Amino acid sequence: MLVTTTPTLHGVPGLEYLGIVSGSTAVGPDILRNVYSTVSASTDPNENGFGTRIEEAMRRAMDAMTGKAESLGADAVIGVSVVVDTVASGSLLLVLVSGTAVRRLWI
Repeated sequence: MLVTTTPTLHGVPGLEYLGIVSGSTAVGPDILRNVYSTVSASTDPNENGFGTRIEEAMRRAMDAMTGKAESLGADAVIGVSVVVDTVASGSLLLVLVSGTAVRRLWI
């Protein structure tokens, strides 16, 4: 499945818009504790695995979004947006992704 931040698929003459799809993942307090030690110990977030955990959370959120798009019969998700934020007074890190599921029209 093609996933892009662009609002259209270049070179594709026609698209059927199937609707907005989204996915989310929450990362628990253990990783947030590690953030503070990572930031104070190093400028490289991957040294202590924080960057890897965020990338994994983003992958899970993307997988959820593309799974919803596939269930609609989509070929791609366009206009994808990614938001990373804290919730529950900073005790959870939330990764949200959303975009528009589309299907190519064969004209």
